[in-house]
Amino acid sequence: MTEQAKPKQSFELQKIYHKSSSFTAPNTPAVFLDEWKPSVKIDLKTNAERLSDSTYEVALEVVCEVSSSTGDQALFNATVTQAGIFDIEGYTEQALVALLGSYCPTQLYPYARNHIANLVLHGGFPQILLAPVDFDALLEDAVANAEKEDEADTKA
Repeated sequence: MTEQAKPKQSFELQKIYHKSSSFTAPNTPAVFLDEWKPSVKIDLKTNAERLSDSTYEVALEVVCEVSSSTGDQALFNATVTQAGIFDIEGYTEQALVALLGSYCPTQLYPYARNHIANLVLHGGFPQILLAPVDFDALLEDAVANAEKEDEADTKA
């Protein structure tokens, strides 16, 4: 294919915005009297929705569930959904999946991470600083799991 025949590729971030958040601390004030030895569980979910031919909304939901070290008492739950609007065109389907499933969430994560930290701090708890996330590895795992499920469904 000549240089002139290749489709023009473009990737443009239009907007990043806070879509939703929640914070609950069901056992306050009693939890403030106990020793601080939390057990932290983090769950990440991404969703991409086509808004037009080349425009997509990508949403990253970060759920942070913190309980006592024994796991028998919820200390708090914080959930943030951070989203962005991206204009993407000229990419193959495989490259588009990588952009929507990895690159875009990587752009959104620092904002969600900051929102979680602020929610927790304003809730009266020690600040939670979430570790960096390798969205490339998460996407590879998701694709591999989907392929295994497809194979299992085909054999059944």
